[in-house]
Amino acid sequence: MLFLKKLNQTPSSRPLARIWSLGLWGIFFLFLLGALTSGAAADFRSDYVLATLRQVRNLLLEEHVDAPSEARLSAGALAGVREVRPLPISASGGWPALEEALQTLQAREPQALGAAAERAILRMVEAVADPYTALLNRQDMMVDRQAREQGAFTGIGVELAWDSTLVVVACLEGSPARAAGVLSGDRIVAVDGRAVQGLSFYRAGNLLTGSEGSSVLLEIERRGHFLKIPVTRRHFRIPGVQARILAPGVGLVRLGYFGPEAGGQTRKALEALAARGARRLVLDLRMNPGGDFQQGLQVAGLFRGGELIRVQTRAGTRKVLAPDEPVWRAPVAVLVDQGTASSGEIVAQALKGTPGIRIFGRRTFGKAVIQTLHPLPGGYGVRITTGRYRGRDGTSLDQVGLQPDQVVPAGAEALDRALAWLAGLR
Repeated sequence: MLFLKKLNQTPSSRPLARIWSLGLWGIFFLFLLGALTSGAAADFRSDYVLATLRQVRNLLLEEHVDAPSEARLSAGALAGVREVRPLPISASGGWPALEEALQTLQAREPQALGAAAERAILRMVEAVADPYTALLNRQDMMVDRQAREQGAFTGIGVELAWDSTLVVVACLEGSPARAAGVLSGDRIVAVDGRAVQGLSFYRAGNLLTGSEGSSVLLEIERRGHFLKIPVTRRHFRIPGVQARILAPGVGLVRLGYFGPEAGGQTRKALEALAARGARRLVLDLRMNPGGDFQQGLQVAGLFRGGELIRVQTRAGTRKVLAPDEPVWRAPVAVLVDQGTASSGEIVAQALKGTPGIRIFGRRTFGKAVIQTLHPLPGGYGVRITTGRYRGRDGTSLDQVGLQPDQVVPAGAEALDRALAWLAGLR
């Protein structure tokens, strides 16, 4: 996963890869708080709460790739209500028991309804047992929108995954985390003295959030050694597409993240390089933690036509085809490493095995899930894992990663190997 904040998502319309801008997540349905107590208003309040609960339940039941059972979701929600008020309700009663419990609470103790509903939704989402499916509060949604529309955000700029604790996939170029010395593969075991183990992915991620200029102390495990790294949060822009002539006839395109305009920017970069005489290309995806799923597909489609990848959803597995004919048909050397994840891996996987394209570097991170963001009442949202992508042969990269065509050992320079290969082509 990632902790850059999800940058490029379109609510309820397209899948995305997860990124945290670190300073964005929080799982609190505040709009359910502040209970109303008068007759008609109280009835409306109860209906409003139940409608939101049903909406989240139905989205999970209908869209989550792992098809969670209604019994599991109901048990989770009931457990959440009991954490707020120990009502005499049995998990075996299912969803009807949950609705009855909330209606009873509304009648007896309306001021507790908001907290009970919030905890019910939280526990219902957690019952899916997917660290990347979560509720987003107003601030989360606001930061997402800011990143999409402005290409910038405030935070430490790391992409995170979860493996019993927070794992750094990569640090964005120009981010405070990279400047402070945080590395791909670092395991964040505590934040400002608070242990991460035992928290959910998003709860742990919320510990990294904060205002511009504030500091956070990361306690990190790195290859068996422990160290503390202070990082100051600041406002910075998401890296765009960079291009230049690397050597006579050889162009370089660097993508550090798949922002909302990555596809169009890459197309323009390729056209500009070709106009300057580039006939071979290095596509650098190292330390690219992902970003917008659709933009990744657009970039891959610039280099090959036909089938790119396969996507597994609740409806089955489908082939994803390139949207247009490729615009670059000359040789390409693709650079990847352990910080290449999500949409970055999609591009590498789609291009692997294509004639005239060779992949150099180290095995990629192995995050191959697709998420969809749905808006909810009150400015909130729920992000759901709705799919997993696979290679054209059906193989999955999730938790495995992509093996390059030519593995470049740690300490060696993948770019040198790539240039040597391109130079040897006729």
